[in-house]
Amino acid sequence: MDNVLVYCHDAGGAEIVSAYIRRHADEKNFVCRVHGPAEKVFRRKGVPYVPLDDRVTSAKDLLAVGSHPFEAIISEPSWETPFGIELIDAGKRRGIKTITYLDHWVNHRQQFGYPREGWEGLTPDEFWVGDEHAERTAKEWFPGKNIRLMPNLYFEEIKEAYGAIAQTTELDPKLILFLSEPISSTINSFGDHEDIVFTETGVLESLCAYLTELHGGYRVMIRMHPSEDHEKYRELLDKYTDELDIRISGGTTLPEDFAPANYVIGMDTMALVLALKCGKRAISLMPDPKRNCDLPFPEIIKIKKVAELGQYLD
Repeated sequence: MDNVLVYCHDAGGAEIVSAYIRRHADEKNFVCRVHGPAEKVFRRKGVPYVPLDDRVTSAKDLLAVGSHPFEAIISEPSWETPFGIELIDAGKRRGIKTITYLDHWVNHRQQFGYPREGWEGLTPDEFWVGDEHAERTAKEWFPGKNIRLMPNLYFEEIKEAYGAIAQTTELDPKLILFLSEPISSTINSFGDHEDIVFTETGVLESLCAYLTELHGGYRVMIRMHPSEDHEKYRELLDKYTDELDIRISGGTTLPEDFAPANYVIGMDTMALVLALKCGKRAISLMPDPKRNCDLPFPEIIKIKKVAELGQYLD
């Protein structure tokens, strides 16, 4: 059986790649090396992996003479570490096919150094995309590259899990699930910071202030991003604790948090798409006149001002 090296760091990409491995585990020998938030994903799903440790100091260490003769390398793009790009370079130098499974619909060129000169040389031999929206944008971003449509099996995992949990979970018509994401600290592995005029804390505070003034009995549950500290919003929670029912989610999985919520609000996180797939009212709040939510799903409600939210609340 052919050996395929798999590398993941970020949680979103790890969800998609691990879903693919679970479905195709009997076809290839997947050698999974992961670290960072991806470890928790692989562990939760029971996908065998070996964590990267201090002995692995470079991508070349994974391809050293005497290790597995790899047919291909599958990785996910990462904002936080250049290791995946280094692995692509090392694999291409050794004649190993390199594949990156795109885990989102925006900003992927920046993860390979765009618009720096020579960024195209850091891209893999082939990109995998999970749906027709990603396929269309990938062909535009990476002309001349092999773009392969590989259905996003993570969507199926989420819908299946949600269906089971929703049967035994009561829907709270006043519950809003807020999907946090580290927008204010989004720096890619090249040191580039996104040019934004808002922060996730500012978005959440504007939501809390609006709901407090509304006096509609709404409740807010915050789902933290896997890379965020759960104490991040402590000051904000203390500020609104007497005026609004607001708390950090205790749920482990997205379906657990989706099930009781009547509304799901975020910025441009992939989890908004997953909420949509589960039949939730998904709302993107992006208070930036120069930047839109680029998630290519027209069913997602996209607003710029928190005051617009009222027309979508029952």
